[in-house]
Amino acid sequence: MITGLTRKQTDLFRFIAAYTDRHGIAPTLEEMTVAIDLKSKSGTHRLLTCLEERGWIRREKGLARALIIEEAAKARLGRIGAA
Repeated sequence: MITGLTRKQTDLFRFIAAYTDRHGIAPTLEEMTVAIDLKSKSGTHRLLTCLEERGWIRREKGLARALIIEEAAKARLGRIGAA
């Protein structure tokens, strides 16, 4: 688990990072919901809001799949993966 994030937030962030690296685009809300085994998209939306408030991701308003992983978050994730 990433310090400062819940288990589900960590799972979602890692999924977004891996998916984006592999496909070059962010996953859909439905793909995220399925990947982290949530029952509803509203739960996923809440987790995304938390990640955004904590500075891990940025969302572009009005655009589909417009999730951007913040550079500082990429660096933190890299340090965590290397440990």
